[in-house]
Amino acid sequence: MGYRHRLAAATTAIALAAALAGCSTPPRTPEDA
Repeated sequence: MGYRHRLAAATTAIALAAALAGCSTPPRTPEDA
């Protein structure tokens, strides 16, 4: 159960970071490419 919770938390964090980066920075970035 801990593994699934950790996986869900990591996925949520990645999605949140991606959304934040997409909103605050231009689409073309070295990290995005």
